[in-house]
Amino acid sequence: MTTATGKGGKYRYYKCNTRIGQRIGACSTPAVPMAKLDRAVLSALADKVLTPERLKEMLRELKARLKKAQSGQDDQARVLQRELAELELATNRLYEAVEKGVLPMDDTLTTRAQKLKGRRDALMIALASVRRSKEMPIAALNAAHVEAFGAALRSRLQEGSGSFPKRYLRQFVSDIRCDGKHVTMSGRKDALLTAALEKKMGTARVPTSSLSWLLDLGSNQGPTD
Repeated sequence: MTTATGKGGKYRYYKCNTRIGQRIGACSTPAVPMAKLDRAVLSALADKVLTPERLKEMLRELKARLKKAQSGQDDQARVLQRELAELELATNRLYEAVEKGVLPMDDTLTTRAQKLKGRRDALMIALASVRRSKEMPIAALNAAHVEAFGAALRSRLQEGSGSFPKRYLRQFVSDIRCDGKHVTMSGRKDALLTAALEKKMGTARVPTSSLSWLLDLGSNQGPTD
């Protein structure tokens, strides 16, 4: 959906892109007053997601997922390190052959060297990712931390003033769908828990990163009326 105005800008709505770009009959979803939909979405986030029970459940799921993933990370790191060592050995041998005049420095060799470098860069990125995953301080979070974070954020969202609610909404909710009667939204659990962790560590801000390989927030529905 996109924003639209009526009565010379006096009223603001969310309207279906298809309905605007093609024809009215192409979409049955009516225009929804912006304030009404914003209020419904923020209320659903505050009342159905940021509850102590839901946040504790998210934390349990996330820790279980991390524990399972980390159990194989040492093996993964060893495999990557071994491949990286073999790749560096092959690269060194290639350059030694050129230095000794065994191989000419032609286009074929240049292409081969570029491929080796590209693979090395990819391995370094993968290895760094594994190490970051092992060092994630999510284990420092407990139920009391996420409950306090949820209460504080819920209070701010329910105030509904300024740009704060929408700024956080954009970070925590990735998809919002409205059929005119109900709103369905989905997002990422890890974004919420990352923000809770930042608050605990004293680095609270509007989060811009997340543990992208983790869990989905799931769908939360609420009426628009």
